[in-house]
Amino acid sequence: MNLLGKSFPKRFTAVFCVLAALAYLPFLVGIHSNGLFSSIESVWHDRAFNLREGSIKPGDPRMILLAVDDDTVHALGFPLPRKVYAKALAKLREHGAKTVVFDVLFLENREGDAELAAETKKHGDVVHLFVIEKPDGAEKPRLQMAVKPLREASKILGSPSIAQHLDDDGHIRTFLLFNPDFEDPFRKGKPVTSLAAAAVASFTGKTVDQVLAENPADQQPIPVLNFRKPVEWKRHDRADSGDKYWSPYRTISLMDVVDGKLSKEQKESLKGALVMVGSISTGYFDHYPGPFNAHTPAPSSI
Repeated sequence: MNLLGKSFPKRFTAVFCVLAALAYLPFLVGIHSNGLFSSIESVWHDRAFNLREGSIKPGDPRMILLAVDDDTVHALGFPLPRKVYAKALAKLREHGAKTVVFDVLFLENREGDAELAAETKKHGDVVHLFVIEKPDGAEKPRLQMAVKPLREASKILGSPSIAQHLDDDGHIRTFLLFNPDFEDPFRKGKPVTSLAAAAVASFTGKTVDQVLAENPADQQPIPVLNFRKPVEWKRHDRADSGDKYWSPYRTISLMDVVDGKLSKEQKESLKGALVMVGSISTGYFDHYPGPFNAHTPAPSSI
């Protein structure tokens, strides 16, 4: 005698499928989560990079982080005066930097805007930042723009476009160069240009539309970030430099650029480089852990 009844297999299968679907796809019932098994997948994703650490390529030497670090802030003030950014940009132009990307929000008019705008225009290949986001409960997205002189002087503007890729554990493992959730304020009917996409367009000499055609906003599956192994860089590239940076890409203190204290190797590395200007000072950087270091500071768009 079958105590469970003939319909048990069907009932069990139906219940199992529903529970499995909810475990994998909780958003179907309005639960904001990547799913019960996403943490296992994420852990394995990070572990896979560590397992093949020896075969991972180094960071592209053409990419350089110009760091607003603790030494820079202690020496030059906080927030950093815009005239300092202008002087740094002038120095980068002198050293032959090809593209300079500011991962810094210049939202209010301040002293030094005219100087920074003039240097931005003089350089020619400078990307500034805007932010577009929709706060919880808001009906419309909120747009924050760089001040008018910088908008007009910039070759391209881009947005961080980070939030939609943030996993439950605070890591970012995927990325799209264009954010399809919002319309770009400068390109009607087109998805938002990320700061990374703007940097690619400026550095390669392509238009934003060409970059979009090569990296569509509806690309599926969403590309997974191909991390590079961090290495140590001297905080000040001289004989006795003290503390060190930990980054896949050459990191140079903004203070050293402004003060003209770069080593010969640092000066050579800036020729033809894509330079990202951003903060890694204590308490003023974004925490987006990677598979190699859970506490590495980084500008918000890196």
